[in-house]
Amino acid sequence: MPSSDATPHGVRGGGGAMQLTSLNMHVAGFMRCGTDPGIMAVDQAHAAMQMHLDCTVDTCRVRRRARATLVDEGRCVLDERALP
Repeated sequence: MPSSDATPHGVRGGGGAMQLTSLNMHVAGFMRCGTDPGIMAVDQAHAAMQMHLDCTVDTCRVRRRARATLVDEGRCVLDERALP
């Protein structure tokens, strides 16, 4: 029987399972590369980056938004080659 702390794709947060409810409101938007999912929380951005691992920020609006969120929150530092 699956536990109540199961998360999509086995993604876990630092102190336990990531809160699934925080992802529910944007899940549909996370699935389509051509749709901007809107403002993301850090845990949502991490999940989106995992879901779109094979995408590039040039072609995938979800990955682009997720990366921007992580950069803005200081969770990701871009190499100078990735800067516009």
